[in-house]
Amino acid sequence: MPATDGRIVVADPLPTSTTLSSRLVGVVGLVSASGVIRLPFRYQMAALRQLRRSCAREATTEEAAAARDGVLWAAWWFPGRAACLEISMATVVACALRRRAIEWHLGVTVTPPSSHAWVTAQGVPVGEAAEVIGRYRIIGRGWRFGEDVDAR
Repeated sequence: MPATDGRIVVADPLPTSTTLSSRLVGVVGLVSASGVIRLPFRYQMAALRQLRRSCAREATTEEAAAARDGVLWAAWWFPGRAACLEISMATVVACALRRRAIEWHLGVTVTPPSSHAWVTAQGVPVGEAAEVIGRYRIIGRGWRFGEDVDAR
């Protein structure tokens, strides 16, 4: 449940235990993702394919969580929009900068109408409650480690 601070809604608290390198990678990831998200969807997917090619192995859940914490730290200070789409895409970029792969998901639900984006590492949602993710029907998915990205 988001906490409120006067007029500002704060979805996630500022991560304080992130390392400097996670914060720097989070900043680069968020700025990069903010640019990519403004492109048409097919170009966003092409960017994911290119990032996928640069990864040496699948990220562990701990590595993905550290990358997400770095992105959340950057999002706290980011002057633009930093919602689930930006944070999830930035987490993918942050992991790819460390040559680690995670899977990106985009889902929708009809009642109530909403959409949500999140990432998984080793099949586990990172920073998301499983019961929340279970409400969404996946309509878009990034690539898993080891899949042939050229086949899509």
